[in-house]
Amino acid sequence: MGGFDGEGLGISARLEPITPVCPPAVEKYSVFHPTPTSVPVYRRTFLATLPTLALAGCLRTLGLTDRVVLTEKRIEATELDLEAEAERSITLIARRETTAGPTYEDVHDDLEGRFDDDEPLVFEEELARELEAAYLDVTLHATICDTAPLNDPDAASGCREVSILTDDFNDCRVGDVLEVRSSDDGIGLLEVETRRDDRDS
Repeated sequence: MGGFDGEGLGISARLEPITPVCPPAVEKYSVFHPTPTSVPVYRRTFLATLPTLALAGCLRTLGLTDRVVLTEKRIEATELDLEAEAERSITLIARRETTAGPTYEDVHDDLEGRFDDDEPLVFEEELARELEAAYLDVTLHATICDTAPLNDPDAASGCREVSILTDDFNDCRVGDVLEVRSSDDGIGLLEVETRRDDRDS
């Protein structure tokens, strides 16, 4: 008996290219409770969870990742302005790329002397507890650029301000080349591609 090939029945087989499907991103909720001396405001911040290795590989396959240079890390807070009876955002500390290398700037009195200039900016648990007890809200931010030569912040291009999760904030340093996943809520770090100390330019 001959093999069945479907030709006599007008049946033809066609192979379609398979497009990988990434699992959906999961939202994480973070509720900040005000101190007794602050206004009774409760916030809910939506943050994308850290991608799993499987999701990271899938995003790379689909071309949904960005290669960027980190040029600034910043801790910001929201406080109550008693005179204006309104909330205001302030910068507590920033670490930026400068012509002399990464440097601390805009240091608030609350953090004066907290970091040595050659130390990376890290949001440790003890610091987080202190700041979250003193302010209505504490958030982490970064400036990322498409290109940014070392020690030449004026030559950076394609820069944008983004929010960033604590683990990602602590894992990367100013001047690092990163692979990230961008969303409306901020960025998720997939990989530190090149450390600043290992860059040629």
